[in-house]
Amino acid sequence: KPYAVFAMLECGGDYSLVTKKLADMGYGDPLEKQKENTVSIPSIINMADDEDLSFLAGAEDMDEYLHQWRTGTFQMGLPTGIPDFDKYFRFKEGNLVMINGIDNVGKSVIAWYLLFLAAFLHGWKSIVYSSENKVGAFKKKILEFYWCKTIDKLTDEEYAEAEKFFNEHFRIIKNKNMLFNYQDIINMTVKTLKSFKANFLLVDPYNSLKVESSNPYTYHYEAASTLKLFGEEHNLSIYRNAHAGTSAAKKGDK
Repeated sequence: KPYAVFAMLECGGDYSLVTKKLADMGYGDPLEKQKENTVSIPSIINMADDEDLSFLAGAEDMDEYLHQWRTGTFQMGLPTGIPDFDKYFRFKEGNLVMINGIDNVGKSVIAWYLLFLAAFLHGWKSIVYSSENKVGAFKKKILEFYWCKTIDKLTDEEYAEAEKFFNEHFRIIKNKNMLFNYQDIINMTVKTLKSFKANFLLVDPYNSLKVESSNPYTYHYEAASTLKLFGEEHNLSIYRNAHAGTSAAKKGDK
């Protein structure tokens, strides 16, 4: 690349000199202008107090965790009811679970089934945002999971029992004619939690949310971190379902 060629021919291979030398030659913004454009990132760390190292983990932060593992008292996550799957995955509050895959492979239905199992086996409750499906489609699947048969085969009594189960364990965010960003989802969840103590939040798919930035990579990283911290704060297990990029889909099953 021209930048690398310039570094070798004019700067003795020292890349740290390239920007300054090019600026002196009139290329790009002057260094003074670059300094003006530099973004100042705020920090919560007090640099005036060199003796404050409270950000470092001490024994009191680790010993209880290690003691639980040594004594066999560490609390494992709750089982899914699928023994082979339980070896690798458990229901845990406060976790961020990333679900990824190409379109139309059943990611949503698998996530819904996991929420159903947590509700059926452990009484866990869920808040669900599933923008690519009708809200009735989610409810239909839960009712069918409950009785292990299709909705058209349910008697009125069976439908009423399954619907009662649904109403006790699930809240659905409407998605008609509206786009949300990840902060909207968090805010709606906070309001819902005031009257409905949920254990799960499903965002399905994450790709359907509005992106409020011109730098998608940084934005999505911040979104994932924010969701993770939000889940930890509210002891809420967050399932973040996402479609893989189109390049991943084009590679096929290799």
